[in-house]
Amino acid sequence: MKNVIALLLILGLGGCDLLASAPRRACNRMVKLCELKVEDADSCTEELAKVERSLGKERVDKLATCVKESTGCAEAGGCMAGTGVEALGDQMGKFMKGLGRVLK
Repeated sequence: MKNVIALLLILGLGGCDLLASAPRRACNRMVKLCELKVEDADSCTEELAKVERSLGKERVDKLATCVKESTGCAEAGGCMAGTGVEALGDQMGKFMKGLGRVLK
């Protein structure tokens, strides 16, 4: 019986992060790696949720995976910056497409 309870606790604690949204997982990891305040995770999660709505779930999932695999704050920050640069490139491409249609 004790083994069953221990297993459920382990699965429950490990599964909490697995069940969390990608923005929450990324922010929780950033807080840990960068030694930020726990409260910072909430505002970070809200901001990344906005990013997810505009850029899509796939991109934020990719970000969360990158941050999860990071071994330090600078590396995790690189994941965040890389996502921003990638998104900027996409937006710039759309801008140029629209501009090109007008200038034809």
